[in-house]
Amino acid sequence: MLTYAYVLFTLRLNSLNVTRLLSHSKALPIVMRRLIYTTPSSIHATISHTVQSRRFFPQTHTTQTPDPLHPTTPTNHLGLPLQPLPSPIPKFNPTPISRHIFNRLHRLAALNPPDPGSVEEISLLSGLGELIGLMDLVKEVELPEGDRDEMVRDLLSEGVGEIVMDGSEDVALTRDLQDEGKSGKQLLEWATRRAGDYYAHRIERKAED
Repeated sequence: MLTYAYVLFTLRLNSLNVTRLLSHSKALPIVMRRLIYTTPSSIHATISHTVQSRRFFPQTHTTQTPDPLHPTTPTNHLGLPLQPLPSPIPKFNPTPISRHIFNRLHRLAALNPPDPGSVEEISLLSGLGELIGLMDLVKEVELPEGDRDEMVRDLLSEGVGEIVMDGSEDVALTRDLQDEGKSGKQLLEWATRRAGDYYAHRIERKAED
């Protein structure tokens, strides 16, 4: 729009100059020369040159690097918080564990504990302390009113089939084993070689040279 306004202003200025020059008879050749050179092709060339200059040589604007933690423009319409969000896990203090418990955990896992005072032992003690501290923090979470044990059981068994052990399976399993034992003894009576309640098989040894 600025380019077209500039061209119109130039044409308007040329028309004023032509009017002035026409008042002097000596300036007629100059007027004719100016009218000849002011053609549509020359106007198009002027516009193209202006556009190309703006395209390859854009105006540079120096802006200050924005700080995302302290924005200077309101961002409510973008749904962005003006203040940084807190961490989802609050800070907690690690719970130190004794060397006796540390060694006991390794024995339960069938592992050899690291050497006392080693870098590996210090790293494991720090990691276990943070884990125990996090578990202590979980215990402090207030649950809704109701049976706590039932809620924990439902949470642990969510998506997993429940197995009830009431002792009836043990009785049925014992009966099946007894039946299999009788069947096995009956089959043993058909054996041609046996030693007591076991099957026997003679191993032939090769004669030594």
